[in-house]
Amino acid sequence: MLRLVFAALIVALSHPALADAFADYRAIQIALASANVTDETVAKARNLFPDQITLIEKMESAARSDQDYFIAKRQTAQAAYHDFILLPANQDVLHGFIAHQLAFLEKLSVSQEARPGMILAWGWATLSEAAVIGYEATGDQRFIDQALRIFRVSYENTDDARGITEDFNRENVRGWSFDHYGKTGREHTFAGRIIAPMLRLAIAVKGKNIPDATAREIQKHAADGIEILKAHLQFQIIDGDKRYYKYIFTGEQDAFNHIASYTLAASYAYELTGDKEFRDVCDGFLNYLFSHVEVGENGAYAWDYQINDDPKKRHRSELWKEAITISAIAYMNERGIGVASKHKKGLTRGFTTYIARQNRTVHAKMGTDYFPLTAFNLMKTDYIHVQLFMNYMPLDQWSPEIREIILDTVASRSDLFPEGLLSGFFSAPAYAHMLRYNADATISSVMQKVLDVSKDIWGSIKPITGR
Repeated sequence: MLRLVFAALIVALSHPALADAFADYRAIQIALASANVTDETVAKARNLFPDQITLIEKMESAARSDQDYFIAKRQTAQAAYHDFILLPANQDVLHGFIAHQLAFLEKLSVSQEARPGMILAWGWATLSEAAVIGYEATGDQRFIDQALRIFRVSYENTDDARGITEDFNRENVRGWSFDHYGKTGREHTFAGRIIAPMLRLAIAVKGKNIPDATAREIQKHAADGIEILKAHLQFQIIDGDKRYYKYIFTGEQDAFNHIASYTLAASYAYELTGDKEFRDVCDGFLNYLFSHVEVGENGAYAWDYQINDDPKKRHRSELWKEAITISAIAYMNERGIGVASKHKKGLTRGFTTYIARQNRTVHAKMGTDYFPLTAFNLMKTDYIHVQLFMNYMPLDQWSPEIREIILDTVASRSDLFPEGLLSGFFSAPAYAHMLRYNADATISSVMQKVLDVSKDIWGSIKPITGR
């Protein structure tokens, strides 16, 4: 079911965009990628990116290139495309992209089966995460409106609201269920993914000038979310200073990225409530994960998808699953759930060693072999999941070069990223994250903080070796 939904979302990207900024952004990208730059393309770019003089000059050159010589035209367009991908994020483009995706999800939800937990947890929740990050970065209240639109849909579709009472192997749990091999269950994973952006927005609007009615709605959503999160605390496995969950349907340890999704929500709940139980969830998960990492070349971290008694069932966590885990840890660190310097180093070197190599080829390390991702072999032929490569970007708080590596990879590997930075809902949070570096005053203070942190980790600012 999930793959069918993702496939439909890819098709949706060819539909006309709802907002002019995103429509112009996509038109410029297509023109550059196809080496079909015209004066109209240049005019759109000049209007959308008035301060990007170098990009405009390269596009003008591409538009003037002799039509009889495609190679010359393609080379100038490719140079401009690289600069286009590396542009600072545009809040109007992000808002239009989220609107485009939401409109499609609303159409899709009409045909969903009775339990929409899966699509709510992945599609809707990921877009609300992007909207909240967009609001944090810009203060643009349009992003609040988009996030609230998603939260309303989420609460309108809880099992309680839909009158769904059966659950596999659990009682007295609220949330969103889904079907798994004919069984129905409510997961901590889905609760965490859906609720985390709600709580993050409640934190973000504190002390901000927003309408009273909006503030009350955000507070209510957050309070309801915290109660749902509490219902899942009873299913933790507590082992000394370590905490984790088991997968409801198999009884095996749940995947690290699943637990990380819930733990991120718990970190926000702790910040809002001060409830130590939520803090213990965070510290316990980090202790559990870091006790199971494998330290490889140059101190790089890697880990299995899950810890299983049967070694034949164990395998290296895939690229996209690690991205979810790592981004959650990075966001938790920003909220005060501190990560030790050695773990920061291990996570960042894991990315540069195992995920992105020096030649800007993306890899997923599984077992003892490297599996290069090509146009026909994207995470086991899964085009959608490679989008999450961009969600390693929050690691740039510990190593600024990671943002450059990600953007340069997207710009130079159109076979992996044919839709660029805005490919589907999975790519939206990373683009929103880029908005945090736009304002001159903000980028100065943020980058100085990043440099200070990096010096603490590395001793000096230099490229990470061992890629």
